[in-house]
Amino acid sequence: MPSREAALAYPTGVIELAVCLQCGFIANTSFDPMAVDYTQPYEESQEFSPRFMEFAEGLADALVDRHDLVGKSVFEVGCGKGSFLSLLARRGVASAIGVDPSADERRLPPDVRDTVAVERAFFGEGTGAGTGDLVICRHTLEHIQPVRSFVTALVAARDATPDSALFIEVPDTSRILDEQAFWDVYYEHCSYFTSASLRRLIGSVSGVQPEVVTAYGDQYLLATALQRGEPAPLQEHSTTLHQMTRDFAAAVDVKIDRWRDFIESHQDGVVLWGGGSKGTTFLNTIGDISKGVAAVVDINPHLQGTYVAGTGHEIIAPERLLEYRPNTVIVMNPLYVSEITADLASLGLDPTVLPV
Repeated sequence: MPSREAALAYPTGVIELAVCLQCGFIANTSFDPMAVDYTQPYEESQEFSPRFMEFAEGLADALVDRHDLVGKSVFEVGCGKGSFLSLLARRGVASAIGVDPSADERRLPPDVRDTVAVERAFFGEGTGAGTGDLVICRHTLEHIQPVRSFVTALVAARDATPDSALFIEVPDTSRILDEQAFWDVYYEHCSYFTSASLRRLIGSVSGVQPEVVTAYGDQYLLATALQRGEPAPLQEHSTTLHQMTRDFAAAVDVKIDRWRDFIESHQDGVVLWGGGSKGTTFLNTIGDISKGVAAVVDINPHLQGTYVAGTGHEIIAPERLLEYRPNTVIVMNPLYVSEITADLASLGLDPTVLPV
């Protein structure tokens, strides 16, 4: 948020998760789409993390190779600021088009502007109904209700180009449940998928069994749906997920209380690294105890100088930690521990680095 006052006044919503006992799909049944406005300034970029960019570049390489995209076209639904389209363009994709309500063509690197175009629009509105030799939808489906009609539209976009494929990437809810990762359950994410429920959804819409694999430290699900392949079977969902949801509900409050106790007993120098959705959810969930967190750090310059919605913490650049000299740094994504530890060392700081 642009000011502490705006952050403290930001409205909150209710999260009530329910699981379908037939297909395993999990949704926030209290979600109100009118309460979320992606046309306002919205910063989702992770491109400033070397670890994340290593993953994104490897994924771009794999998609270009697998789908023979050199000289061809891609269409991305939920393209953000166009960073992934830019990676594809640099690997020989001839036309990379994206739509997103928070798109900003000014953020496109100069070297790809002849190849990449992003439109500030919702999928299916205006010229937002596109197609390509590969249709991509990364970290968007979890923001959507109802999901079936959205996936139906994605499949139609894929089928508008002969031999095209559909690629979908979403968070893996199995990991969230298994780790009681309450910081990964937030209002904007109204739909939650496991490998089985994502496979079932895409297969039931397209009629063809998709490939679904885990990636990025088992945090993400990557689904590929071709136009031809094995027919999708009608699968009954495993009862394992039902037990996982019950275990999550029973254990998550204990985990939240442990974090509250930790911060309350370490108020002489705790900072949190990660000013995006994970950090925002973590701080709001622990409530008033969040005042014991001295600062929130993020390497994304577009987040620096803004404030965490709900709690009003200022998001600062790593260099400003020299003002705080923290004893403990809570890291919101364990995958970034190594690079954060290196950044701290470059500043001459040696706090305890504690991943959630």
